[in-house]
Amino acid sequence: MKTLLTGILLTLSTYATFGQAGRTTPMYRGYPVIIPRPATPYVMPIIYQLHDGDARLTDGSQLRGRFMYNKNSSFTFYQDGHSPGKTIPAYKFEYLKLAGADTTATPRTDSTVFLRVKNQLCRRLTVGKVGLYDQTYSVNEDKGKIGNTLLTWSDDGKIKRLRTLEEANQWFYAVCQQNNWPNSDIFLSKTEIIKRLAQLDPTP
Repeated sequence: MKTLLTGILLTLSTYATFGQAGRTTPMYRGYPVIIPRPATPYVMPIIYQLHDGDARLTDGSQLRGRFMYNKNSSFTFYQDGHSPGKTIPAYKFEYLKLAGADTTATPRTDSTVFLRVKNQLCRRLTVGKVGLYDQTYSVNEDKGKIGNTLLTWSDDGKIKRLRTLEEANQWFYAVCQQNNWPNSDIFLSKTEIIKRLAQLDPTP
């Protein structure tokens, strides 16, 4: 009886060994999970155009002709249709006024004015005594575009940067209080602030 039991156990163990040896592939393979990424939306490039204009440089030079922004913080100046263009870095401009305006973003209807703010050329968004600027160099090529950061002069003569819409609204509310201008406690967009300033402060 003992011999018979031993033989059965040996037979079972032999089958188990052959079963494990004959399995050539694992029961489960861990394949990497591939998560598709959303496609990056295509952004149409801005095609800058030539604009008639007048400029004054930091060395006192006066320029009149046609200007075009070059996307690398410089402008190309053409004095006439025969002379080659001259590249001028943006920081060398003291004043630049170009024909054309984005009426959806600024109160101007016929021209766009850029002024030197400290060491950088900025687009003036207001027309009155209160100065509000951004660093957008389009004239009418990028409709409705307003820079992420707005710049203005503080009372101590320093540049104040309004990086959020909340900061812009707080600044606008303070300006209205200082000038005794009516202002409701409504949270405004950048465009609405600029349009409201054009009504409250229409002359320089």
